[in-house]
Amino acid sequence: MVEIQKRKTVGLAIASLVLGLFILVPLLGMLCGLIAIVFGIIALVQISKNKGALKGKGLAIAGIVLGVIGIIVVPIVFLTAALTYTARAVANKRCEANESQAVAELRVISAAAESYAAAAAGKYPETESDLINSNPAHLNRYYDGKTIAGYTYKVQMGATGYEITAEPAECGVTGQKTFTIKTNGELNEENCR
Repeated sequence: MVEIQKRKTVGLAIASLVLGLFILVPLLGMLCGLIAIVFGIIALVQISKNKGALKGKGLAIAGIVLGVIGIIVVPIVFLTAALTYTARAVANKRCEANESQAVAELRVISAAAESYAAAAAGKYPETESDLINSNPAHLNRYYDGKTIAGYTYKVQMGATGYEITAEPAECGVTGQKTFTIKTNGELNEENCR
């Protein structure tokens, strides 16, 4: 009669697989991944030395593979996520800074136009050039059609008033909002499109 010998599964192979399953737990996953690799290698060595008497080669290999993923791939994924988050935060701060500067520039142009009108008995400048070429000059540079700090300016002036718009050069990248200032300094904003 042939006696069937029951093969025993190597405990380290099981431990390797179980530890490999912890790879998605931050920090703990890397440590577990390293231990899973070590346990998996030891289990494979034990299985190969005891030909036919021990089983668990597949479990050990799975544990090693998961361990490698935990040590190499998971940190890369977490690092990529962290860098993406940081990049978005920096971009949002840049947008906020650009928006603040756009509002400040609009207020400068508006103040120049109001100052001009006060000096000209209520008549507003006909063009942006009137603000620059007046004596004294009310403005020191042209804005119409220019892009400054991620915002493009459109200046419309006439004897009865003005409307100046600052629009992000690239919506969502250089700014989130479009700003318009009208006669008497009335500032409006809306989300850019």
